[in-house]
Amino acid sequence: MNTTRVLTQKEELGNKLKAIKQDVTAEDKKEYIKENDTTPQTISRYLKGGVLDISTGIKMLTFFSQKIQERNALINNTKTA
Repeated sequence: MNTTRVLTQKEELGNKLKAIKQDVTAEDKKEYIKENDTTPQTISRYLKGGVLDISTGIKMLTFFSQKIQERNALINNTKTA
């Protein structure tokens, strides 16, 4: 019998954060630290999937996803010669 384990919310959140890690810039991290009174170590842990607190993870995912979407919009709306 093959049973599939359901991921916890923390695990799902960690997977989503790991998926966007490559697109999170140093500037994004600096801004998040300034606005949310956290440390680079905490950001690093969460972007590696180590979610300790769901509300912090959601706040981080929301913030970084918005930054990535803003950059994608600029990239997609920029015409090349």
